[in-house]
Amino acid sequence: MAGSTTGNSDRASLELAIHDACAKSPEGSDLLICAFIQALRSYRRFSVCAPFPSFLINDARNKNFKSASEAVAGFPSTKEVAWSELYEPGDNESVVQSLQHLSVQALMLLNWILRYRYNLQHVEDPNEEFRSFLFPKSPWGNIRDSILNPSFVLKVQEVDEGKRGTTAFEAIRTKHGSIMAFHGTTAENLHSILRCGLLNMSKTPLQRNGAMFGEGVYLSTDLSVALTFSKSGESWERSCLGSKVSYVLLCEIARGEGVECSTSPIADNTASNGKLSLRTHGTYVVVQNSDLLRIRYVLVYSDSPRTLLESQQQRVEVKQPINQAFKGKMSLFTLVIVLYLFGLIVLGYLKGAKSTRLSMLLKQLWWILDMIRHRIDKWLDSWTLPPKTLQ
Repeated sequence: MAGSTTGNSDRASLELAIHDACAKSPEGSDLLICAFIQALRSYRRFSVCAPFPSFLINDARNKNFKSASEAVAGFPSTKEVAWSELYEPGDNESVVQSLQHLSVQALMLLNWILRYRYNLQHVEDPNEEFRSFLFPKSPWGNIRDSILNPSFVLKVQEVDEGKRGTTAFEAIRTKHGSIMAFHGTTAENLHSILRCGLLNMSKTPLQRNGAMFGEGVYLSTDLSVALTFSKSGESWERSCLGSKVSYVLLCEIARGEGVECSTSPIADNTASNGKLSLRTHGTYVVVQNSDLLRIRYVLVYSDSPRTLLESQQQRVEVKQPINQAFKGKMSLFTLVIVLYLFGLIVLGYLKGAKSTRLSMLLKQLWWILDMIRHRIDKWLDSWTLPPKTLQ
């Protein structure tokens, strides 16, 4: 009985820890789970699914991907856990209703995923948080803004930031300032990046892109450039982020001594003392020393968010009248095409017939339908969707 009580106590503590993490930030917890599962299901999982929980690594240092895959298959949604009913601890039951079906090993894995050294907090209004970064002025105006507008923005905050001492990064930033830049990455890489940081992988097997401007971590001050390097991946089944998501990281870069960022084609500023590791090339920023990088925000782009965001509701309201108008015009166009094809079929059937008068009437009908078709084609070509502000 004592052993059973101890086991129940361990299970209860795991469930309560998971519940607290999900209640604190459902979206942040969802992102951590999603990033781990994307790495786990990648064909590159031997390299991108790192770090990996030690209790799923055997004595031969082999990662037990099968057990991990079986465990994540039963994970409930983070919002379900956050809103779940809590029970009093007993001998044979769990304390969190939505977690009672999970095995102890699955609970250990879920708890390991959610034990992140930073807080991931959902940004309710990214426009106010960093308008100049997400919505730069451009010739495309509101159209470009709607494309660059992420579905979710999560802020990366250190736990107990005010209680620790000043880091080397903060000391350099205080002395020389910092800049903000974007980094686009493949979805399967996010798990390792969140756990280990953005590292300089130049001239290693993990380097995925070229090094046109030399070794280092590549970022851009232009979000649209970073988006071209952001490759989407399938999310996990119960994620609120969406069925397919991609990520862009907004990072802060501490300037080293003598570093000057400019828009010149090549601006190489590398100090001899090794403290400088930042170079700019147009909108590109190359950082050789990863210690000068800090991830501040994670921008999540989703094809279909599974939560009723205000922005999603606005997009539905804007698109609905446009779709109705388009459907009406397409219905008329379809009717004309059907009549046109019918005329051609009848004309072909009666071709060579002795009734010249009937043949002439059908030819006139064909000519009239052909003129109507050309007019509708010009009408549809000149008809453009009115621009709408999605903010």
